[in-house]
Amino acid sequence: MNHRKPIKLGSVSALPGIVAPRIGLVAVGVGAGAMLHRLAGKFPDLYRAIEIATDAGHSSMHNVCADQTILICEGLEQPVLPHEARAIAIPYKPIIEAALKPFDLVFILADMGDPTGSGVAPLVAQLARSAEISAITVAITPFSFEVIQRLANASSGMAALRQNGDTVFILDNDLLLQAANEGITQQVDMTFLSLYCTFTQSFHNNGIVGVDFEDIQHILSQIGITALGFGTASGDDRIEQSVRRAIAHPLLGSSALVQATGIFVSIRSGAGWLESKDVTAVIKIIRAHQSQAAYLIYDANADSLLGENLQISILATGIVCTVDDNRCTGAAS
Repeated sequence: MNHRKPIKLGSVSALPGIVAPRIGLVAVGVGAGAMLHRLAGKFPDLYRAIEIATDAGHSSMHNVCADQTILICEGLEQPVLPHEARAIAIPYKPIIEAALKPFDLVFILADMGDPTGSGVAPLVAQLARSAEISAITVAITPFSFEVIQRLANASSGMAALRQNGDTVFILDNDLLLQAANEGITQQVDMTFLSLYCTFTQSFHNNGIVGVDFEDIQHILSQIGITALGFGTASGDDRIEQSVRRAIAHPLLGSSALVQATGIFVSIRSGAGWLESKDVTAVIKIIRAHQSQAAYLIYDANADSLLGENLQISILATGIVCTVDDNRCTGAAS
């Protein structure tokens, strides 16, 4: 198990006594840069956004959304394979390290079908690990029907991420397509935004039960694949229904939850609709599906926008990779 030393945090949250981290977002590859562009302005408490790209024309369309663009391929032939992109990025390590330095927590958003995303994101994760910065690499995997080269890039990138990054969360397009009630692009965007807000809301909302960043760091230090499920329900049975929907989410599932060595549960409810007994009931259901050895933390906050709804997010870390698990390979099952 990887244990990080406590770090000095850079900013103070709105909740008395709870310190919030400086949060960064690094978008690597074409698809990641496009997502950053689509979701511009929707990341609460984001300290800085950075884009790493090889295509000057593409980057110039999106860099209005980034505080810094690191263009690693100026004057060079565009890379076709991940190892080519990584080789091009190596001389830029000091620039990437300097860009990461202010962050306490960083989301590395990677387009795993793109050679830049597949080749450079593992390098960014490696640099974050070396600097003892808590990092979540969010890998956007291609559809199973895409061209063979994109699938091969994703497979190569996932293997490198398992070696260089602690926390790897797979945004699996195939799985999300099966559950999509709207366009797949919107589904992918909103899933990433939900993951992001699961953390940021823990430090800034009207807290009923709070969580320390050191606890978050411990959850993120669990080596393995990360999974996220979320569910919403209303009515008299909203507790059981929202929890069960979160567990059954296509990006989580009960088999992943029982494997997890770290679990973070985020509970959100309309103002006045959440009591201590409700929080206890939520955690009791989740504990029945987890390993007894798993380290579990949770927070509970009121959110007036939810009205009478209860919303549960479950982040599971430290999930063991198997050869046929598409959470590990990024390939369709």
